Amino acid sequence: MATPMRQKKNTESESAGAPRAGFRRFAARRPRTLLVIVNLVGIAVILFVVEAVLRSNGAVPGYLDMGYDDFRPLPEGQKLEVSGEYYTDSLGIYRALPDTFNRRGDALVNSWGFRGPEFDLQDSMRRRILLIGDSFTWGAHATPLDSCFADLIRRPDWQVFNLGIPGTDPDQYDRMAQTYVPLLKPDVVCLFFYMGNDVMPFPKVVQPHANLYHITNIGWLNPYLEGGYIGGPEETYAFFLKRFSIPPHNFFNRVCGWTVLGTRLWQVLDRLGWVDSQREPAVQSRIDDAIAARKTGPYSGAHLRNIAALCSVHNIDFHLFCIPKHNALMRPDTVSLPRMLDGLPYVYPEDLTTEDYYGRPDGHFNNRGHRKMAHLIQLTIDN
Repeated sequence: MATPMRQKKNTESESAGAPRAGFRRFAARRPRTLLVIVNLVGIAVILFVVEAVLRSNGAVPGYLDMGYDDFRPLPEGQKLEVSGEYYTDSLGIYRALPDTFNRRGDALVNSWGFRGPEFDLQDSMRRRILLIGDSFTWGAHATPLDSCFADLIRRPDWQVFNLGIPGTDPDQYDRMAQTYVPLLKPDVVCLFFYMGNDVMPFPKVVQPHANLYHITNIGWLNPYLEGGYIGGPEETYAFFLKRFSIPPHNFFNRVCGWTVLGTRLWQVLDRLGWVDSQREPAVQSRIDDAIAARKTGPYSGAHLRNIAALCSVHNIDFHLFCIPKHNALMRPDTVSLPRMLDGLPYVYPEDLTTEDYYGRPDGHFNNRGHRKMAHLIQLTIDN
């Protein structure tokens, strides 16, 4: 005769085994249904992990992926802060603020607003080499900064004027050339064309004293995005909030905006034209104007040809150096050659590899890349 304790244990065992037995019966009767459930659970787990990884890397639900120039809104309770490192002068030329950089000690900026020693216009003994370019020419991200190609080519018989400023493009190159070629009277002008963001899809009308970029605590905000000037930092930030978020005017858009994965899905559907992406009229009108302008671009070529013509008038040697993107190093053929380089002789670095660059999201030369470019510059000018 079983004792009460033994009976209790048997009862517990039977109650515990009942769900397992039920599951086995369900699996035997509905194997396909079970397989679907297992797959759905697995997919849900994978999606959850992917969502968590994307958020941990800075992605924000509802805000669109822009590639290199990802826009992220300010965290809750944080205010927009603007730093004064660069400014746009009365001629619309973007320069560095000497006091800011020299006080920090991370770059030597001369009184002209460009990186490097003072320009000595009284020195007629040395050959004058004028460099025009963007952050590559400025020196990003050589370590230390004076390990960049603009500094490596300095030698006793050359005076190098480095007009490289981060964020500039062929519109700025043209403005700099028109102003400084007659003033500095160089013997050689070297222009460095980055085959990434130096391709101008829209015309740009820079306003005097209206900064080319607003450098903020959430990155560089471009007030000339897609064409005309948007406004100051607060105005530009408000525009970016509307321009790079999912328009919340219908249920599907709002649901997609709840997650990063939903936001990415919406962006794909938007490119296919399958969702309602109409924004408020003022924002949509600017987008439509940019789409129309893109059809007749790129606009870089006219600026580059202006500089070449200016150098020809002043009997100055002009060299156009291409800087390929870190993930597109092969020389473009005549079919894929961007129209802005048509008719312009250019120097293309043939020996660059991905090991000469920092990877995404940086994309600039490392010290090895700067050394290779310096060697190419010297060979080109000497020959």
